[in-house]
Amino acid sequence: MATTITAAEVHKQYNEIVTAFRKLIPDPTLRMEFSRQIDGYMRQCALGVWQADNASAITPAHVEFYNAIYSKGAPHPSVLYWELASGVADFDLFQAPVFFPSLVQYDQRKGTSLARRFVDQLTLILLLFAAVDGKVSEAEAGFVNSCADSLSAYCDHAGVRGGKSGLDVNEFVARRTDGAPVKTGRPEDEAVSPAPPRGEAEKEEPPVKKEPSLEELLVELDGLCGLAKVKERVLESLGVRNFDVCFVCVRDDFQCSLEATAALKELGARFVVARADQERQIKFLRKIGADYVVHTEMDMARRAAIRFSAENVFDYFELTPKFAIFELEIPEEWEGHTVMELDVRRKHNVNILGVKSGDVVVPLVDPNYRFRDDVHIIVAGDKEAGIRLMNLQ
Repeated sequence: MATTITAAEVHKQYNEIVTAFRKLIPDPTLRMEFSRQIDGYMRQCALGVWQADNASAITPAHVEFYNAIYSKGAPHPSVLYWELASGVADFDLFQAPVFFPSLVQYDQRKGTSLARRFVDQLTLILLLFAAVDGKVSEAEAGFVNSCADSLSAYCDHAGVRGGKSGLDVNEFVARRTDGAPVKTGRPEDEAVSPAPPRGEAEKEEPPVKKEPSLEELLVELDGLCGLAKVKERVLESLGVRNFDVCFVCVRDDFQCSLEATAALKELGARFVVARADQERQIKFLRKIGADYVVHTEMDMARRAAIRFSAENVFDYFELTPKFAIFELEIPEEWEGHTVMELDVRRKHNVNILGVKSGDVVVPLVDPNYRFRDDVHIIVAGDKEAGIRLMNLQ
């Protein structure tokens, strides 16, 4: 039985892919052009996918999917059923987006491959649109492949760096119980052909091993556990090596957090920050390659413990287990003295980053600055030294 995904899940995944690609565009003018056009273009592509499958079988689910195709900050579409059905029926030919030549020209100037990455992103998004009925048909896969091939040929002709994507759309085509691909979304195309009469075949053929289809992979689009293959392709297409830091912020699903962290490290991520809900999870995340693990409850508890352990501590931030930044009240004995006179660095083993009066912070205090009783100091250094300074009051 096919398992479909919800419109909310499609919107979330679509917005993540579009937002991630937008951040890869360095040129602000090109980025703005992409942002203005992408949603309308993708909605037009959705019409082509559904026409290729079965233009006469548009359902309310198609309407929900279509109205979920918008990125953060963009207008929310509200197409009606008859409008969508007419749009699918009237879809003519696939065309490259208006912003695509600008991407190619940028790649030619800078020696990058943004246009080819867009082809990868488009392929993944069209596969999501094809799954509105819980499966990808052979006709839908053919349309997606033709779109990708058309744009890839444009890149080849322009000499854009890189080659055709390694993503094989045919891997996601649904199979009938007899192993044959589902040709379209029509019910008759999903029916199993009758068995041949006895005696026609000299020997019984071994059962065809059923390949996993997209509907089996789309059980849980929101996490890695449900769409591992497509999610891995998304990570590959984003090029995690191009990011200085990758964050894994999964909540309430430690298995997904582990898989995401491991996948990022396998794909060559430079630095991975992962989130832990329990102290023992920190060891597992570090063991599979997490460079830094954030335990929000533990971190906040430690910060609050020091922040509220004394009346003269106004803020506290721990950089490492041994190094921290404090905002403290001026010790009474410092009033009227200069930084140089007090020799703070040598005597207390901390560095004064600045002084704070109300909401105003004055950084890098001059050695001749004379302390007043109405200011706080911001110091950084060994955590134990900061605590000792805190206890001077």
